[in-house]
Formats: sequence, structure tokens, C-alpha cells
Amino acid sequence: MSSAPASTVRVAVIQHEPVWLDLEKTVQKTIRIIEEAAQAKAKLVAFPECWIPGYPAWIW
Repeated sequence: MSSAPASTVRVAVIQHEPVWLDLEKTVQKTIRIIEEAAQAKAKLVAFPECWIPGYPAWIW
């Protein structure tokens, strides 16, 4: 069995806060961050859980 050549995948792990309680601005911020990660040649961008809703836990 032959082995495939190893490949590298650049991953960007995001540690930012969303724009709390503002979906539109959070989406705009998300796009900017993804664009920056792409310029750094990231192939995968990982955001925190519940990033897009942008609502703090106390609101539920």
C-alpha cells in the first residue's frame, strides 16, 4: 500500500467577541475576519460556538 504525500492545512482559530446584540455588525465583522484569515492563507476558519447570534447567556 502506498502512502499519500503529507499535506499541510493552515487553520485560523478566532478569539474575538461578536458585536453583542447586533447581528448585522457581527456578520460584517465575521466577513472581515474571514478575509484576513484568507489573506494569511488559512483554509479553515474556526469561530467560537454561538458566534453569529451574538447574544450573551444572560439574555435567555
